[in-house]
Amino acid sequence: MMRFFLKAVFSVVFVLAASWAHAQVDAEPLPGDPRLVVFQYDENNSYRVFTKPLATTHIQFDNDERVKVLALGDTVGWITAQKDNNVFVKPRYPNSSTSGTLITTKRTYQFVFKSTTESGRWYQRVSFQSPTDMLIEASDADRRHLAAAVAERPSPSTVEDRSNQSVSPELLNFNYEVTGDTRIKPLNVFDDGIATYIQIRQAEDVPAVFRLVDKDVELVEYVLKGNTIVIPRVLEAGLLKLGNQEVRFYNLKRGSKRLFGGYSFEGSEK
Repeated sequence: MMRFFLKAVFSVVFVLAASWAHAQVDAEPLPGDPRLVVFQYDENNSYRVFTKPLATTHIQFDNDERVKVLALGDTVGWITAQKDNNVFVKPRYPNSSTSGTLITTKRTYQFVFKSTTESGRWYQRVSFQSPTDMLIEASDADRRHLAAAVAERPSPSTVEDRSNQSVSPELLNFNYEVTGDTRIKPLNVFDDGIATYIQIRQAEDVPAVFRLVDKDVELVEYVLKGNTIVIPRVLEAGLLKLGNQEVRFYNLKRGSKRLFGGYSFEGSEK
């Protein structure tokens, strides 16, 4: 349960780094059933939801969230119902689509509903997670485990003090630039002032992580939580390497990309 909890925290389709473009995004399937999916919430993204005739898609929001308005572009070809924090959507016809805006007591959601055939891809249940909310809810024990994962870490007293406190949303830094091979390019990179979080696409193919400093590279130890690499320190710049594939990321809050340029790895200039 904790593995998926942490995977959902950083599953990316969620709040993107400032340098990434906002777009229509797909969901992250839950372990065991691809029809149950989770989106990471970002008010500047739209969410593509697959449905099919003769089946109801359930959109479930937070327990303290209530649906106020649901507006669809096509109200003839689509059937909807709502109650408390739940919305139910069903298409009348296959191979159709419509846009939708849903306003709750907490947020506004932009949807693109797509109807497939009876044997096509569809979502039975859709839910949302916010990275800010999930980090605040992270257990003190898990944060202490993360802080202790690497023996050599900056400001140990600061880590211990922060482990007993909630993370303020203002402390989250998404201002990273990511460049390199798209095959291993992470879905998201951010930090909370103590640790760096890198969400990768497949936990089966985990790259090595290096810190880029003074035109040199240093191997970085990390903890893998679901499909998220968690480094118990904030990096100014880093390198992900899997075979001959490389991706570099730059913490723009700590400086411009030019300050981190000129690094080499295995004799190749980047």
